[in-house]
Formats: sequence, structure tokens, C-alpha cells
Amino acid sequence: MSLVHPGGLLHIELPLSPSTVEEIAEWRQPVPLHLVLSEPRDYPLLYRCTALLDHCPVRVAIPLIAGFARAVRLAASLDLPVKLDLVPPPPQLIDELVDVLDLYLHRSTVAQPIEPFHSSLLAFFHQEPLTLWSIQEEDPALFRVVAENGDERLPGRLASERSSPGSGDFLDVWRGGLLAEQGECASCPHFDYCGGYFKWPDRSFSCIGVRTLFDRLSLAAAELRHDLAAFSSEGVEDSR
Repeated sequence: MSLVHPGGLLHIELPLSPSTVEEIAEWRQPVPLHLVLSEPRDYPLLYRCTALLDHCPVRVAIPLIAGFARAVRLAASLDLPVKLDLVPPPPQLIDELVDVLDLYLHRSTVAQPIEPFHSSLLAFFHQEPLTLWSIQEEDPALFRVVAENGDERLPGRLASERSSPGSGDFLDVWRGGLLAEQGECASCPHFDYCGGYFKWPDRSFSCIGVRTLFDRLSLAAAELRHDLAAFSSEGVEDSR
């Protein structure tokens, strides 16, 4: 593979599978890697990737396929950052998503981000809205995917659209349309932190399950703000 350094390069995306792991393990370029684990059952391959951390930043993308939580747990134990490849999750995967969120929030040994939970928690904590489109690197105003041959395409799920959904103004138009419909998004307290992410491409998707994730993140952020405020207050009193 020829390596170039275009401006704004975020990472190089490589598929992680039994047929590619040996070559990936030999990577020595100081360029961030985004390893896409297409089958969660192949998670033992992550052991072969830990040495990469001596040479470059590494992140593992894990799809929402039944059993993905085991892959996340191993990646976290190996000190590898994780990005969940989110799609509108079927109801049977909500409990597994909750388990991964609890792992991120409460397991003291987890030292690396698990996205999108990490960035969403920070957004809730600072009360500065940041949508999943940005966190998941799918906002076409900010991100593009460039193939090895130089061809450029829209990021994430937008790339599969037969007709281009637009670029710079896509998110504003999409959010505005959802609010105008007066559906779930119009009454959702977390819309500023989601941006209707789970309504693409099926606007009829029910967000009841994913709202529980945002509820937990919002509560965790509020508790963290409270604890920090209490700690600061105690510190001031102790210094008198």
C-alpha cells in the first residue's frame, strides 16, 4: 500500500480479519489506524494488534451484531479505543448496548474511550450539544472517505445512498425536517445530542430503546457535575 499524508487525514481504515491480521500486525507507519472488525466473533484477533500501540494510535470499530459486547470488553481490557459502528439497533441488542454503556461508565479499568458514549457523556457534562452524526464521523460537512485510488465518497451510511443527500447543509435540512414532522424527535429531550441519527434512513424507527441510553448518559453527566461541585465546595471549606 502506498502511504500518502493528505491534509486533514483522520486515520487509515483497514479491515481486520483472519486474512489481514498478520499484515496489519506488521504496520510500522506513525499514522492512526481504524481497524474494522466486521465479525465480532473474530475478536481474539485483537491480541495480535496490541503491539501496534507502540507505533501509532489505534482504534477498533465493532459492528452491532449479536455478541459484540464480548469484542468490546476484550478491546477495552487491551487498552484499545473502541468505536461502535452504530445502526438503528433491533430491540434484542438494546440490552447488550446497555451492558457496554455500563462497562464504560462504571468499570474503573476502562481507560480508553468507547464511542459514541465517551463523547456523548462529555457533551452532556458540558451541556454543549454534539450530535451522533459528528461523533460517528458521518456528518458530510466535516468528513469524507477517500479510497486508495483517490475516489471520494460520503461517510458512513450516507455512502450507500443512490442519490446524494447533500453535504454542507445535510444535517440542518435533516434535523429541520424531523422537527417539522412533529414526531418522536420533536418531543425528545436528547435531540440536540442525537440529531435524528437513528431515523436515517427509516424515519419510522422507534427510538424507545436508544432513548434509555441517552437517559443513562444524561443522568451520569448530572451526577458527575454534582460530585465535582460538592468536591470543590468541600475543598474551599477545608482551606479555611
